[in-house]
Amino acid sequence: MPQSSWRTLMPCTADELWAWHERPGALDRLLPPWQQIELLVRNRGIATGARTEFEILKGPFRQRWVAVHSDHEQGRMFTDIALESPFSKWTHVHRFEPDPEGAWLDDRVAYDLPLGPLGRLGEGYVAAELERMFRFRHRRTLDDLRRHQGRERKCFAVTGASGRLGRELVAFLTTGGHNVRRMVRRPPTTPDEIFWNPKAGTIDADALVGVDAVIHLAGADVAGGRWTEERKRDIKESRVAPTRLLAETLAKMKLPPTALVCASGVGIYGNRGEETLDESSARGDGFLSEVAEGWEQASQSAQEAGIRVVNLRLGAVVSARGGMLSKLVPPFSMGLGGPVGDGQGWTPWISMDDAIGAFYFACLESNLSGAVNAVAPGEIRNAELSKVLGRVLHRPAFIPVPTFALKAALGEMAELVLDSTRASAGKLVNSGYQFLYPDFEAAVRHELGRE
Repeated sequence: MPQSSWRTLMPCTADELWAWHERPGALDRLLPPWQQIELLVRNRGIATGARTEFEILKGPFRQRWVAVHSDHEQGRMFTDIALESPFSKWTHVHRFEPDPEGAWLDDRVAYDLPLGPLGRLGEGYVAAELERMFRFRHRRTLDDLRRHQGRERKCFAVTGASGRLGRELVAFLTTGGHNVRRMVRRPPTTPDEIFWNPKAGTIDADALVGVDAVIHLAGADVAGGRWTEERKRDIKESRVAPTRLLAETLAKMKLPPTALVCASGVGIYGNRGEETLDESSARGDGFLSEVAEGWEQASQSAQEAGIRVVNLRLGAVVSARGGMLSKLVPPFSMGLGGPVGDGQGWTPWISMDDAIGAFYFACLESNLSGAVNAVAPGEIRNAELSKVLGRVLHRPAFIPVPTFALKAALGEMAELVLDSTRASAGKLVNSGYQFLYPDFEAAVRHELGRE
């Protein structure tokens, strides 16, 4: 039976490492982002008998995986045994070993491939894929533990918790031991949910008592469809009215949260060519500029009430699960990628892990307020971005996308791709935030498991 093992020294005790794996969100943090996985059943915790069921999606094909936990030894080890999977046998032992300098995370996998001798032909491929997956898992665990190290446990309320960024952020916070209350637009089903209905203008303000910081992510996807007048109205209304409702509600509380951290976008600057843009730069022209300005102004009442408000102007979030990267990978993988227009436009971006880190940092850093560009310091032009993707995917990347073709295909929404926005990360960096992925290629390799 083939076996593989991975060991990394973590900056914590074995009990702390165990606790990280036991908390809600651990599985979400450890699933490789380049794999399409749909969770079907998830028991909280890692006690003996806990069960996880999910499907791995590859194109039209679905592969079911059912695993059960066993050999639970508090603070030291547990085992996953696959009852149903692509393997004829699969046993994964997780060990947490004390060390004078921290604790060792030790993963050991033993497996058998189906089809007997014929299946052994795939052992080299499986070994490489396991190496790819566990390199990612250990790197993410190490980074998350470091970011939570020495931090006081807090209570956060999060809107947009079911979105792409929201799911990752909630998982990061819960594995760090924080209390997270999700704000939902349906009747709450668990104690950690808070009801709000922006359309009706209602929030359960009593449920916000005791919250240290509110993270506001809710808003319709700007790339979710062609910008018809109706779609533009939905995009704007999904941001401005809910933000105003939330800010006004917090402002009226006797003991409000100390911070309100709202998502915004670097689209506020518009198409600015070679101009370097910081938070004092004037807003630009275009639909996204208009939306972002209204979005940020809607939080004003909270600031006037003495609540520290941060408007994080996000660049394109680099994630294999959605957004810019996930849309570019398929054509680039087929050798059909290339620069947009002349390729000289600046593309503001931030890795998924740094987007999460920026929101967390903004909640805790008492000296940070107002508009903040949440972009990586590693500036990149569109032509270089295309070269990086081609290099990472081992494909040519020289087929240009004409400007007129994009405008014909996307209409006004083409500004998402065509605008040149050279946003500076200076304010975030100078406030003390340390980027995990300041370089675009490193961020892409991490998300795609190609480090």
